[in-house]
Amino acid sequence: MCRMHGRRLIQMNFHMRSCLHWVKLLELRGGLSADTIASLPSVNYEAGSIQNGSNDSCVICRLDYDDGDTLTVLSCKHSYHSECLNDWLK
Repeated sequence: MCRMHGRRLIQMNFHMRSCLHWVKLLELRGGLSADTIASLPSVNYEAGSIQNGSNDSCVICRLDYDDGDTLTVLSCKHSYHSECLNDWLK
């Protein structure tokens, strides 16, 4: 395996562990507090921007993002419509 592929696998493993962290929190607590949800970072979607990652749609509601939509970003770097994610995290 070349160094580039090895580095990519390490990054993917880190992101997967970050996502699993959120799932475990939800399972243990039965949802997150309003304060915790409010503390999550958010960005305004801008088509073609590298800050949004590679997703152009919300996997919760399955709708494409529109310019100016407010997205909440988890530590695993996945982003979702803020309203969709907030409802899911409660």
